[in-house]
Amino acid sequence: DAPQVGGLGGTFGGNPVACAAALAQFPLIEKGMKNVPIINAYMTKRLKEMQSRFRIIGDIRGMGAMMAVELVSDPKTKTPASKETKAVKAAAFKKGMILLTCGTFDNVIRLHPSIVMPKEILEQAMDILEASLEEGTKAQ
Repeated sequence: DAPQVGGLGGTFGGNPVACAAALAQFPLIEKGMKNVPIINAYMTKRLKEMQSRFRIIGDIRGMGAMMAVELVSDPKTKTPASKETKAVKAAAFKKGMILLTCGTFDNVIRLHPSIVMPKEILEQAMDILEASLEEGTKAQ
């Protein structure tokens, strides 16, 4: 019922309140996990549609709700499109969506929506991404 003397010497050492808060999250995570296949299917479908429209999308990869969109200047050589990725990121920001980029050449857009995100919000996010690809690649 209580930690031993010295048992709470730091912020990482078994803080009972933090442990209780963490344990309380498990039911929410378990509930949200049911949405992961639905999120993945929807995102994959939309991203593949975008890939057929925008030749700058060289690769779509990921698992579950965590996806990545690699932008390339040439689909055959897979030359990284770092400048264009930056433009897409800026276009999305102007539309109210923060995108994270990654990769050795900073040409990959990371997507990892909340697993409890309502479908309407995910649809809106994918619409913004699509509009940002349009705007960001047109500017180049």
